[in-house]
Amino acid sequence: MSVEIREATPADASEIAAVAEEAWHEVHAPIIGKQRTEAFLTRYYDTESLREVIDSDGWSAHVADAGDELAGFVSGGPDDERPDLFYLNRIYLRRAYWGNGIGSRLLGAFERDVATRGYGEMSLRVMVENDRAVQFYKRNGFERHEKLYDEEVGTDSYVYVKELDGA
Repeated sequence: MSVEIREATPADASEIAAVAEEAWHEVHAPIIGKQRTEAFLTRYYDTESLREVIDSDGWSAHVADAGDELAGFVSGGPDDERPDLFYLNRIYLRRAYWGNGIGSRLLGAFERDVATRGYGEMSLRVMVENDRAVQFYKRNGFERHEKLYDEEVGTDSYVYVKELDGA
C-alpha cells in the first residue's frame, strides 16, 4: 500500500470532510452519541470550513494520499491562549488504514512543519474514553498534562503536550 504524505490543498477539502465523517462516526459517536457527533461534523467539517482552515495563515495541514482516496489528514494552528504553543486540532484516518504506521507518518510530517515554524511544543486534547488515540499519542512521545471537562464535547478530555526537536 503506497501512501504519500503531502501538504493539504483546498481541493482536498471535500475528501477530508469524508474522512472526518467516517472517523467521527467510528470513534466519537460511541462516546458522545450520534446527535452530538452530527452537530460537530456540521459545525467544523463542512467543505467550505475545511477550505478556510487549509488556507489560513499560520495553520498546518497535511494529508495521507493513497492515490484513489485520502487515507487521513492532520491539521492545527497556533494556540489561542499561548502563542508559543502549536495546537494539533485534528488527526484522523480511515479505519482501513489503521495500524500500519500511516498515522505516525502523518503526525511526523506535521511535527516537522511545526518545528520549522519555530515552535518548541505542541498540544492536543483527546477524549478520555478514546483509548486507541490515547495510546497513539503516548507511543508518539506526548505526555499527559491535565484532565478537564470539555463542555463543547460533553465529556472529559486529556490535554497532551509534546516537546519538538529542531525548534
